[in-house]
Amino acid sequence: MNKNISNKKKILTALSITSLVAVMLACWSLLELIAIISIDDAMYAGWTQHGFKYFLDKNVWHYTNFNGRFFVHIIMQAVLFFEEHLYAIIFPFFITVSVFLFTNIAKKEWGLHQKLFASALVLLAYMCLSPKYITPTAMWVAGGFNYIFPLIIIFSFYYLFIKHKNKTRSMAYLLPLAFLCGATTEQYGMYTIGLIVLTYLFDTIQNKKLDKRSFAYLGSAVSGLLTVLLAPPTIKRFTTTTTDTSVKGISGIINNWSFLGGKESGFLLPMLFMLFIALLSCYKRTKIDEDGSKIKYYPYSPYFMLGFPLSVGAAICSFFNLHIISMIITYAFVIFVAIFMLIKKETRELGKILVCGFGTYFMLSITSIATCWT
Repeated sequence: MNKNISNKKKILTALSITSLVAVMLACWSLLELIAIISIDDAMYAGWTQHGFKYFLDKNVWHYTNFNGRFFVHIIMQAVLFFEEHLYAIIFPFFITVSVFLFTNIAKKEWGLHQKLFASALVLLAYMCLSPKYITPTAMWVAGGFNYIFPLIIIFSFYYLFIKHKNKTRSMAYLLPLAFLCGATTEQYGMYTIGLIVLTYLFDTIQNKKLDKRSFAYLGSAVSGLLTVLLAPPTIKRFTTTTTDTSVKGISGIINNWSFLGGKESGFLLPMLFMLFIALLSCYKRTKIDEDGSKIKYYPYSPYFMLGFPLSVGAAICSFFNLHIISMIITYAFVIFVAIFMLIKKETRELGKILVCGFGTYFMLSITSIATCWT
């Protein structure tokens, strides 16, 4: 019996690897055929071709006049040395490795084939997004590095962090990683800080004692984020946001938060999200009780079945151009799901990811989308 199970897992792993490689090759082909070097990508690529001093001078100018995200842009410039060809190869890894790391964090009980298949499925779903979303995050090299690449750094850090946060020796490499995570972008810096805070918060509640190492990790991530926030162009963007009536207040939040449920997404994204969560709530698992008996239980709250009627309601609202209502329904459901996931230990990591996602949206909502370089 065990031999049959082992053979089945080997077959499933082989199929998952094949699926992942096939989707990654499709993504590579898509980028090679469609992606082009934009004007700003060409500018970044040119900085690596005139010696170290020129490279250094241009990056200093970039940090003080254009953008405070020095870490992601230096990595991007190294990749752009090979134009779009190296980018087309590594971009699928940005997504698949990020998903694989996340499954190791939130779904430790999954087998290798499940984690590989999840990576393939997410990459395929990403490729099926409308050009409105895939163009600025994949076809544009700078966009790929600003909005997709940081996930690898953050999930790598967080995977190691939850395994070794109680070991003082590990701080030698975890603290620099926390700093780099904070120094990626405004949004992902908040993401990192949120993960650290929530992790130590629940640890403190459970152990009834605060681990003083939390201050070192938090300070490192905040320091990294400050390198971005205190850059002159970032400060100018904050100033622009508070003085420009077109992006401040409720109108600015609605504009930036319209990805789920707003007119920018139509009805497909919020409907699929709520349907997926509702389907998860129908799933049952089996565990062995202390007396040896098997118990069927729901790993996710049965209340998530509200996603079925709410997804239909959001879709109807979007169809009749009631996008604000659709957006309110979607985000209310997201908050509801996040709270219940945080309460339950088995789904807590998923809850952290959802809650910290609001931190990234918060950063988008208080800054102007347009970059100021004058």
